[in-house]
Amino acid sequence: MELAIKAVGDNGKVQKIITFVTVSSASLTLVLSVSFAYLTKRPEFLCRQHNDLNSDFQPCEYTDNLCSSKFEIEKDPSRSVDNFAYSFDLYCSKSFYVPMLSTLFFFGGILGCVLLSAVPDKFGRQKIFKILMILSCILHINLLFTFGPLHLVVVHFLCGIASFAYGMSSVIVSEYSPRNIAGIVMSITNAVYPLTGIAVGLYFMFVNNWRLLFLITTAIHIVVTYLVLKYFVESPRWLNSQKKTEECLATLRIIAEINGRVKEWEDFQNNNQHLLQGDKGKGGNTEVSKTFSIFQIITFKSQRKNFILNTFVWFAAGFCFYGIILNLGHMGGDFFADSILAFTGEISSE
Repeated sequence: MELAIKAVGDNGKVQKIITFVTVSSASLTLVLSVSFAYLTKRPEFLCRQHNDLNSDFQPCEYTDNLCSSKFEIEKDPSRSVDNFAYSFDLYCSKSFYVPMLSTLFFFGGILGCVLLSAVPDKFGRQKIFKILMILSCILHINLLFTFGPLHLVVVHFLCGIASFAYGMSSVIVSEYSPRNIAGIVMSITNAVYPLTGIAVGLYFMFVNNWRLLFLITTAIHIVVTYLVLKYFVESPRWLNSQKKTEECLATLRIIAEINGRVKEWEDFQNNNQHLLQGDKGKGGNTEVSKTFSIFQIITFKSQRKNFILNTFVWFAAGFCFYGIILNLGHMGGDFFADSILAFTGEISSE
């Protein structure tokens, strides 16, 4: 299979587009997660005593008392972040929506991983990735036209599920990218998460318009989804592992056409028929075709300890970062500086 992939080009147009799509989707499918602190930061307020018509509204700090009938409050547009909390009044009686939004996104992410982790191995990489990117694109359009907090709740949960496209990145990189740069591509893909957080922080610092943000990300998402639909072919390695020889050959032909290596592919095909057909009936296809579920892994003594340890480390790291994101607005100091520093620190962990 490695020789066949080299014949059609292992670093051609197809691989470059898929690399771009993988890195871009890592950012786009997680944009809600990395921008959560900015999108839900409570507005700054002006207040005065209730019915004290002779007094002007003055800047004031948010407290529980501020929501009581003793005070009249107004949002201060000059000091506030133009975000979900500002547009949909996610404070006082609606403040419970803020933790709900982040919790549902992460819960959707967990649910997506549990329910979808085995699906690409069963049905292939192409179909699942295309479905996830189309879903994520539709959800970004929904965010652009969000009309209320309940709408946000539903979209956050579904975006969490769609973020499984980011979870597929390691599989896509390992099977589609050239072996000599796969590690570099994976490092870039991982680093895109905090880099997106920094970019969003700088955006709100200087532009401060959440609908324009989602207009930009939606436009990028449409382009990326178009590239996915046009160029994202099924993994020849997966097809070969499933012993789908004819589909594998057809896919290799498509890659050769896009990469401009049809002649090289035809020469290779003519000289290596026995390899391409896998020596049917003689055990020629030696790639492993059996897959295991997450629950079967713990039945293997050699894998159980590693699986439990890695699961704990990932959960602990993710939970800590989740807590930091939730509390960025309450750390004191400059909000944007704190947020950007938090994401900068995340780069080193990648």
